[in-house]
Amino acid sequence: MSDTQNIPVPEDDLPDPDPSEHENTDARFDADEVDEGHADAILCYALNFVFFPYSLRALMQRDNAYTLYHAKQALVIWGGMFSVMLLGLLLLPLLGLGLLVWLAGIPPLAVLNFFGLLQALNDEAKPIPFLEEYPHQWIRLSKKSD
Repeated sequence: MSDTQNIPVPEDDLPDPDPSEHENTDARFDADEVDEGHADAILCYALNFVFFPYSLRALMQRDNAYTLYHAKQALVIWGGMFSVMLLGLLLLPLLGLGLLVWLAGIPPLAVLNFFGLLQALNDEAKPIPFLEEYPHQWIRLSKKSD
């Protein structure tokens, strides 16, 4: 005879009943905020490909935390692209060294930008590899006063 008892399991130890519901969104942002900031988050990365810093708009408005999260990351990538382009332009007269700078700098930054764009398209909010949380430490903003 085995004495098995039904031991109650604390509610904290139970798995989430529907994990797919929270699969793509970060716990820091509610679903309404993600839905509201989805288009702006995408534009922050998409317009980086044409060297337009759309993320500055989101940083100035500060009306959606999800968009702001992506805008900070996109702005750091844009700043890297701008720096590489400027350095390459300055070094161009030196036997084409500028072209080498462009070829070495722009593709990795474009890959990081594309990774951020995919996250924004999938409503995810994860740190971009190699950047991690640096954009959020470097760009600190106070709440917008109404």
